[in-house]
Amino acid sequence: MDKKLRRIAIDLTPILPGGENGGAKLMTLELIRNLSRLAPECEFLLLTMGQNHEELACLDTHNVRRLLIQSILKKDSRIRRNWCLMPSIFPVPIRIRMKYFISLIFRKLSTESLLRQLNVDLLFCPFTAPFYACPEIPFVSVIYDLQHKTYPQFFSPEECVHREKNFSNACLGAERIICISDYVRSTVINNGQSSAEHVHTVYIRLASRIQKQVNSKKQQWIRDLGLELGTFLLFPANMWPHKNHQMLLTAFGMYLARNRKTNLKLVFTGSSCPWMEYLKNAAKRMSLSQHVVFAKYLTNEEFEGIIHGCKAVIFPSLYEGFGMPVIEAMALGKPILCSNITSLPEIAKEAALYFDPKRPQTIVDAIKTLETKETLIKQLVKQGQQHAAQFSDAMRMAHEYWEIFQKAIISKRNIKRVFLKKRNCQNSDF
Repeated sequence: MDKKLRRIAIDLTPILPGGENGGAKLMTLELIRNLSRLAPECEFLLLTMGQNHEELACLDTHNVRRLLIQSILKKDSRIRRNWCLMPSIFPVPIRIRMKYFISLIFRKLSTESLLRQLNVDLLFCPFTAPFYACPEIPFVSVIYDLQHKTYPQFFSPEECVHREKNFSNACLGAERIICISDYVRSTVINNGQSSAEHVHTVYIRLASRIQKQVNSKKQQWIRDLGLELGTFLLFPANMWPHKNHQMLLTAFGMYLARNRKTNLKLVFTGSSCPWMEYLKNAAKRMSLSQHVVFAKYLTNEEFEGIIHGCKAVIFPSLYEGFGMPVIEAMALGKPILCSNITSLPEIAKEAALYFDPKRPQTIVDAIKTLETKETLIKQLVKQGQQHAAQFSDAMRMAHEYWEIFQKAIISKRNIKRVFLKKRNCQNSDF
């Protein structure tokens, strides 16, 4: 059965520089590395854009090559620009939908013939949207969350439309949908048009991604931030609204006001953005500037250093499809304080201190427990390390994806057989 998957196209065009894609980018890149090892006779064609083509050169191997899709799209760019001007005369809601559909039509016209020419057996869409789907070629999409349905206020109207269209297109066209947790799977089944047997859960198994040994260079980088080992809470997350930074800042201020002898600090990480500046100003107004550190976007090496050096990882997110930092920290023997909603209880199980992310007092209580109940914390750390072991085998993750790819091409062939059989029966009536 494996021999029938000879060539897979993987759509990496949504990948952005740095950490703007969050954990989805890390998962996708590691998955490709392991798939190429797992299936050395299969060729993986990476569809790229100018913004990421060179960055993805690290994936090149004997059976992995990049294909710059942008050069193909240039053919119709002038026509597309003229067509996209047309919706400007319509009201905003209609304009958004028209621009989306016009762009999608031209993109599909440009790429459908390409996938046919490449003789691709399967299209894999690790960022959900089946931009380059072709009717004859089965595709598999990954869905990380349906956050726009729960918190539409966190997105622009245009982004909500795009997210919903991407989700709908995946549900309607994908042979298989892969979700990163059972929580996400249940929301997809409840909100989409896919049958349960075509929606699968595959956990992100990258807990061992971070080296367990830390060198002096990484420790020095922590000190350069004005931090001492084991004296700070770490919240490793992009500055996105659902990450709930403001509530954590409020709760941390409450904790410091009631526990003036503590030397605990709070560290935020992430790319510079207007929201980070807002939080910096908020910390200053709350007289927390000496207790809160805003680190830049971290390289892998810097992230390894800072997660090794923290006292605990705190994760007050309002919405998570998985929560990679939680499992990564558990594997390193770090205590976890996290939200009690969405996927986090499924991922962290009994190995975390939970709180209600909408109630700052519960966050205060969790921090107090961390600092005062040493025996309980040691027990949670031990449970966490044991629990994280099941999320540490990246090759197992690749095997699970590969099995689903196989099911997808078989399912597509069965659909074709049914269609051809019906068509032959109809033809025989004449």
